[in-house]
Amino acid sequence: MNKKNMLIAIILLALVVAVVFLFWQDISKEGNDNQKANITLEKAEDYLSNKENEKAIEAYNSLLEQGAPSQDIFIGLGVAHFNNLQYQEAKNYFYRAIVIDSSNNQKRSKAYSYLALIAEREKEWDLAMEYSLRAKDLFFQNTTPDVYFPPEFSMILINCAIEKGDVDMAEKYIAEMESSTIKLSPEYKALILKQKGLIAIHRGNYQLAREYFSNALQSLDNLSRQTDKSDVKYGMVISLFGLGEYEEVINFTNQEKEDFFSNGSLDLVRSSIYSVGVSNIKMDNLEKAEELFDRTQRIRLSLHPNYFYEHFAYAALVHYSNGILAIAKNDKDQALLSFEKAVEVIDQISPRKYETFSFSQSATIKFIDLLSLYELANLSGNQEIIQKANNLVDSLSAEELNFVSTRRVGNGGSIIEKIRESRI
Repeated sequence: MNKKNMLIAIILLALVVAVVFLFWQDISKEGNDNQKANITLEKAEDYLSNKENEKAIEAYNSLLEQGAPSQDIFIGLGVAHFNNLQYQEAKNYFYRAIVIDSSNNQKRSKAYSYLALIAEREKEWDLAMEYSLRAKDLFFQNTTPDVYFPPEFSMILINCAIEKGDVDMAEKYIAEMESSTIKLSPEYKALILKQKGLIAIHRGNYQLAREYFSNALQSLDNLSRQTDKSDVKYGMVISLFGLGEYEEVINFTNQEKEDFFSNGSLDLVRSSIYSVGVSNIKMDNLEKAEELFDRTQRIRLSLHPNYFYEHFAYAALVHYSNGILAIAKNDKDQALLSFEKAVEVIDQISPRKYETFSFSQSATIKFIDLLSLYELANLSGNQEIIQKANNLVDSLSAEELNFVSTRRVGNGGSIIEKIRESRI
């Protein structure tokens, strides 16, 4: 074959390939178009209910391409992204579902409910409560008497009220749940017991808290989230510690075959480790106490940089705990150094930063500050330090004063009374 014929053959082959490719592309496009046309809202919802979130997102987006947007599509996309922990994308779709022109208040209520869940997870307590209340108001518009507000969203109101330090409001929402005509599942009954226990701790009623957590412990199998199971156990530890039952605290934690502090809310993990650590000091198990306080330090170092409050709270408590341990070891110099560091950490918190904390967070930081100042003043004999502690007490709001007064440090009484009665 000469060069001319070879060139013609190559050109013809290229044309054939191009025609085949274009034909295949048309067939493929037609197939894709047919496949998209076969996507229905029911199919997208099936994907979502089966937790096939990526397929659900693809299906809902196909529906968007086919016609006018709807609340069902936007809510479906929001829920799918929520399940994937893609909160910003989820929020965008829920906002679109809310503003779309529709008289369906139930769907708008659902969108607000999910926005409340996201705000709660992002620790935006006020926003979470606002969204929950909007969801609740919309939910009960044009409903029949036998319709009830989903308990998972009522729990948001309870959780946020506790975080904000408004335990009266939390108790109000608990009473609403318990008086509702809905038959609560064993899981929600256990969650309510947990919340009642946390409220009792907040009020300083450790005996009542112990009773609630003891009942909740019997329902652990009914709790689906490991975090909730761990929080119930931590609540029990804190309650026993507040009652001065140090040996029982240690025995309770020793019953666990797995790592006792591997799950749970950061605040409760921190308080629980401290409770077990000091209980070991009381029982003269100093090595175990040191091991636990080292655990607190490791948790602090592993925290995400955006967890501002947690960094301050963990750092201050690490230094304070090490100071208590140093006293038990008769190491006055180390104790002084540790308490000084605890105070220094808290002094770094600006007023603007305090404004980002919830009530319980702010009050807890001030509580640790008072503990550290009191011990530092006792060891140094410095009247200026005890005066600084008294000034801090004077600056507390009525709610903060009540919060701090009811806390017990190893059954040693109220830190407020200790500071006021100091003779340094």
